[in-house]
Amino acid sequence: MNERLKGNLDYLLQSNSQLLVIEAKYEDMTRSFTQLAVELIALSEWEPEQDLIFGCVTMEELWIFGILDKKQRLIQQNIDSLRVPGDVEVLVDVLVGILE
Repeated sequence: MNERLKGNLDYLLQSNSQLLVIEAKYEDMTRSFTQLAVELIALSEWEPEQDLIFGCVTMEELWIFGILDKKQRLIQQNIDSLRVPGDVEVLVDVLVGILE
């Protein structure tokens, strides 16, 4: 593991895929997505066989998803955010889709 990338994960859900969920700090989603990106990179070093690792930042009712594609060396942020309770059905579908 890279010594520069260390810390504690908020939540890691695993099945055939992995989903890292972090809670936004200081109510700043931009800064929190950057934190998620760093944690996804660190997790990818810990789990080298995973080509895609999914992530999510949540702040109260707001959820924003992203994905790390190791082959392309690319982290993408979903431009759509989901809100609870309004988008709870879609949110559950996304979570199940990632973890199936």
